[in-house]
Amino acid sequence: MKRKGFTLIELLAVIVVLAIIALIALPIITNVIDKAKKGALKNSAYGLLEASELYLAKNMDKTLETMEFTCSNNLCVSGTEKIDYKGSIDLGKIKIYSDKKVAICLENDKNSAIKLANEKEVTIETGNCNYTGETYEVDEFVSLDKYNEIKNTLETVQTSSDELADELTELKSKGTATSSEILNNKTAVVQGEEITGTIANNGLLNKTLNAGESYTIPIGYTSGGTITSKTLTSQTVSTATSNNIFNGYTAFVNGAKITGTYELTNTQTTTLYSGTRVASLSRTITLNKGVYYILVYNLFSGSNVPTAAFTGNTVITSSNAADTISSIIANKFFKVNVNNDNTTINLILYGGIATTSFLHDITIYILK
Repeated sequence: MKRKGFTLIELLAVIVVLAIIALIALPIITNVIDKAKKGALKNSAYGLLEASELYLAKNMDKTLETMEFTCSNNLCVSGTEKIDYKGSIDLGKIKIYSDKKVAICLENDKNSAIKLANEKEVTIETGNCNYTGETYEVDEFVSLDKYNEIKNTLETVQTSSDELADELTELKSKGTATSSEILNNKTAVVQGEEITGTIANNGLLNKTLNAGESYTIPIGYTSGGTITSKTLTSQTVSTATSNNIFNGYTAFVNGAKITGTYELTNTQTTTLYSGTRVASLSRTITLNKGVYYILVYNLFSGSNVPTAAFTGNTVITSSNAADTISSIIANKFFKVNVNNDNTTINLILYGGIATTSFLHDITIYILK
């Protein structure tokens, strides 16, 4: 008995063979179609470039401003200006610059043909034309995976932005400082607002004070420093001893307090008398070697008061030029250092004009 038709296995085998052929052929066919579309798009771009050059040739005697033509089907339009083109264009634009250079970007379903103003050749790139910039560009297509990646990134950024907004809202409610509590020219955000400090920055403060002296620290910020008090020793540098200080009196010498033991002995008392007012009185005194103190005392108006109104200078001189004479209390109390025995000391007391001078009874004490 003869068989009619094919068995199921034979049919399955044929189907598998056809599927394999299709898997092999489909990419090849798709690639051929894609190349054909790219070639057609590129040719369209060159054809449109020629049409643009023809437009420029027709208007070569005109001053042209930069114009952009929008192309669709077989016509490119810019206001009232047109560029005729034989062929069909899905979408594209032409930009003719004032220097008569031409830029073109055309696109189909997934490719774009682009030529920039400073280029001569047309190139094919995958993506859509971007006409928004100063020059044309081609934006690549974004795959689904890339889209999802971008989407996830944006969602993460949004979440972070929301969290930052919450933190910022919380920070706006914090802070208690005022401008007077922040350093001058420094800024801070308090309760959501920026404030500038006004506290003076005094920096380091270093000060040395004498005994009993005070120092007022200026208002403001101080980064540190040292307030030092001078030692008593440094402020009482002296050479005196107790024998050089009157008995019962005290003094600080090189930081130490000492009590004087020196006692004066009255060696002479001389009274000068004038029955009338005179301009001056004089006296000569003979002294032996030693240190003497001469006190000029005045009897006036019936009471003993220190001389306080000599109108001139009381002059005390010594016959020995090596002797030293110094005034301890101006013109009333003198220290005389006599180097030799039997030295003559001359005293001249000036009282001014004779008719007005009140010099009357003058007592001179010679103390040693």
